[in-house]
Amino acid sequence: MKRTVIVGGSLAVAIAGASLVGMMTADQSSARGGDGFTPGFHQHDTPAVLDGFSGPARRAGAAIADSDDAALARVLSTDPDVVRAVAGPVDLLTFAMAHRNRDAFERLLDAGAPVDGADPAAGTYSTRTGTVEGGTYSPIYYSLELKDPWWFERLIAAGADPDGIGRDGTFALERALLGEDRSRALALVAAGADVTRDVGAGNTYAHKAAIGNKFDVVEALMAKGADMWRASDIGATPAYLVANPTAVMVGDPGEVEPIRRRLLTKLQANAPAWPPAPPEE
Repeated sequence: MKRTVIVGGSLAVAIAGASLVGMMTADQSSARGGDGFTPGFHQHDTPAVLDGFSGPARRAGAAIADSDDAALARVLSTDPDVVRAVAGPVDLLTFAMAHRNRDAFERLLDAGAPVDGADPAAGTYSTRTGTVEGGTYSPIYYSLELKDPWWFERLIAAGADPDGIGRDGTFALERALLGEDRSRALALVAAGADVTRDVGAGNTYAHKAAIGNKFDVVEALMAKGADMWRASDIGATPAYLVANPTAVMVGDPGEVEPIRRRLLTKLQANAPAWPPAPPEE
C-alpha cells in the first residue's frame, strides 16, 4: 500500500484539520479496540457481565461463553423473551459477538433478538461526557471493531440500522471512514445511511468522506442524494473538498485519483457555479 499525498491549498488542509479535531485516528482506534467493543465490553469481562444477568439470561450467557449451543437452545425454548435481557449496556447478541460465537449469534437472531440492540432507544448522546449514556451497544457499530467481516455482513443482511451509534457518540459510517474501511462504508451507504445527517459542526457524511479523500464513498453518497453544496459551520462544502483534496489519505493514487476526476466531472455537470466557492465566501 502506497501512501498518497495529494496536496490542495493550505486552506483545504486547515479545513480538514479543523473538521477532525477531537476524532481518533484509525491507528488509535485499533489500539483501543483490538478485541472489539471500544470503549467498554471486552471478552475478558465475562464474569462481571454474567453477574449482571440473572435467571434464564445468566444461563443463556453461560451457554454462549461455553459454546454450549444445546444449553442455549433449551433456554430460548422455555424463556424466549430472554433475547431482550441486558446486563448494563450488554445484551446477549452483543455477548455472542464478543465471544465470536456465530452459532449462538444465529440462534439468537432466529429467536427474535433485536438486531439493533435490546435497548437502543434509551441511549442518548451526552455533549458533557462525549459518550452515549444508557441503552445497549449498537451491534452494527461494534461489528466495525472486528476484523472478521462476517459479523458486519450478517447484520447488514439482517436489516441492522446503518446509522447505528457507538457509545463514543460516533455513527457507524463515521467509524468506517475513520478506520479506512471503504468496503464497509460503501455497504452502509447502500444499506441506507442517512446522507443528510449532521454529524457535528454542520458536517455530513459527504464532508467526512471528502475530507479523507474517500472519493468512491463520496460518489456513492452523492448517488443517494447527498447535498454536495451544503456548507459546514466553517463554510466548507463537499464539492469544495473534492476539488481541493487534502493530504490526509492512504491509498494508491492510480486508483484514487481517477475516481476523484470522475466525481469532478459529475459535480461540474450539476454545479450552480464552478469552481466551488471557498469557505470564506
